[in-house]
Amino acid sequence: LVVTAPNDTVNGLVVAGSVYLYEHDATGWREIRKINAPSPAARDFFGVDVAFEGSTLLVGAYQSQFPPFTLNGYACLFHLTGSDPGAGTIITASDGEPHDLFGWHVSLAGDRAVITSPMESLNQGVAYVYTGVSPPCVEDIDGDGAVSLADLAIMLSNYGASGPGLAGDLDADFDVDLQDLATLLAAFGSSC
Repeated sequence: LVVTAPNDTVNGLVVAGSVYLYEHDATGWREIRKINAPSPAARDFFGVDVAFEGSTLLVGAYQSQFPPFTLNGYACLFHLTGSDPGAGTIITASDGEPHDLFGWHVSLAGDRAVITSPMESLNQGVAYVYTGVSPPCVEDIDGDGAVSLADLAIMLSNYGASGPGLAGDLDADFDVDLQDLATLLAAFGSSC
């Protein structure tokens, strides 16, 4: 479950925004991760909209104020396959202008992301489509560029375990199970 808090105060920065990830188990819901903007700033509204598909999370921040942006907004792409989502990848409009509100709405579909900018073009609005947003070769657990025995060994060391951030949880369902093993074996021997 992804819960947004675009009005959240982060490190004293009012309305910087946050996104919270929760999982449900036999005891109920529990928070597993809080994600902030790579460089939080006051009134970013990070989390104004989110899209979550598989292990990919896209977060809108339509009023970004940190350099080089001046209230034109951004979106941030995260791949949630490890224990740390990292800083994320910032996506901005190549032709962005102040007050475009880029990142107001975001959407994911397969390998594509759609990000709206409702105030661009004299308030007519624009939607941007980006490709290549899927996680890069999640089966390559050790990051060496190949799906090999080393990756299988890492997965098997966590096989049957549950919880956030497990190496080998390829589908980001917080369990290293048969589905993850099947995914890895289907890509075994390939390069990333």
